[in-house]
Amino acid sequence: MGAQYKMAKPTFESLVSHLVNLEDEKDQLIEELFPETTRERKQFAEFLDEYIAKVNHLIKNTVTSDSEKSFPFVTIGSKVKIKDLESGEKEELRLVNPIQTSVDDNAISYLSPVGKALILKKVGDIVEVTAPGGKFRYKVEAIEFP
Repeated sequence: MGAQYKMAKPTFESLVSHLVNLEDEKDQLIEELFPETTRERKQFAEFLDEYIAKVNHLIKNTVTSDSEKSFPFVTIGSKVKIKDLESGEKEELRLVNPIQTSVDDNAISYLSPVGKALILKKVGDIVEVTAPGGKFRYKVEAIEFP
């Protein structure tokens, strides 16, 4: 038997809805982001399959709780509190679909260097990000799912 996760019932229901929507839109999303058959398209399709499997596993192994506020790992749509291990600065980000039309100031694509590094990580994990501005190390401090 796999690990048991606890989450609030509204969070659980939102996660199930997120998974159903992603499964329904997966092929369209792949086609929209990668219209040509390329290595990147194949990698993105594999990433989505892995992501869907992990979220599906989470759903199958969840017990709902009225008091639980934490979330087991970073998903698309999550709010993630991170700490820059060099500067000590803290930031809250929200991982969004790269073609999402309404985004806030803290929204980042899950295909960005930071988004790719954070997706499926747990609280306490340290991620290293290579971005145009250099290499950065962050610690995941909290995860929320709307």
